[in-house]
Amino acid sequence: MRMNDDYLCACRDLTDKFKSIGIMFTPLSLFVASAFFLGGCYPEDEESADPVSEEVSETTASGPLRTELRQEVQLRLLAGMVREQDSEQVLETVDEEDRALLVEAGILVGETPDQRVETDRSQWQSEKFDTEGGIDSREVVSIVSQLVGTNEVTWCNAPRTGEAVVSSYLDEFGDAFATMEEYRASIDDYVDCGSGDL
Repeated sequence: MRMNDDYLCACRDLTDKFKSIGIMFTPLSLFVASAFFLGGCYPEDEESADPVSEEVSETTASGPLRTELRQEVQLRLLAGMVREQDSEQVLETVDEEDRALLVEAGILVGETPDQRVETDRSQWQSEKFDTEGGIDSREVVSIVSQLVGTNEVTWCNAPRTGEAVVSSYLDEFGDAFATMEEYRASIDDYVDCGSGDL
């Protein structure tokens, strides 16, 4: 299909919408965002093509935005699991090679048994992501997701699976805030047994 001006404009508009609310695609979510843009920006035909609708809310958590939020909740929940529980027990649900990959990426820092999860992405070894012989960002996403999914949140009321907590947060706050800064503050409060409201 020919990429006409409407197609290019629609894609640029969509990208600008995400940037306007502070969403910058990190290495962890770039592969998802790429698939979304390549698969979702093509108009059905030149006559019926409708560039990004003005009715689409900038805070609607769908597509790349919802994926970005899910990864942010998983990351901060994993940080809570390692901090509040037996870190060795939490991390043993993945193999040694996977743990080494998180260390290489700068996500898992410190020495056992005092390791912690670095939630500040600017501190990660991002220059190694998705380069020849470097770190496959999809593997990192998968490892973090597996760790959260196979461990429980035990420090807030009754124990719940990590994935249940992630889903609950997204269901309640998936379209509640306008910027990632607000979302991060909300997630941190939620992980610390707060309401998540700001």
